[in-house]
Amino acid sequence: MSQEKVEIVRGIMQAMNRGDAAYAIDRTTEDVVLVVARSAVVGPFIGHEGVRKFFATTSRTSRSFNFAKTTCRPWRMVGS
Repeated sequence: MSQEKVEIVRGIMQAMNRGDAAYAIDRTTEDVVLVVARSAVVGPFIGHEGVRKFFATTSRTSRSFNFAKTTCRPWRMVGS
């Protein structure tokens, strides 16, 4: 994965932590699939509407959301 894509993913993770759905939507395509593990919010969340639903549901059901990724495994971005 290119460094540019890594930075996009990091930015989206930070946006998730601050509740910034617009940032995440602006940096994904309409066919995005968001799968959240270990969360009270169950997915998958599909498309930009799914991203909006994830953020809205998280803000209603959780006092805070902290996406913390400490290790990375190889994965493929669709279209890469």
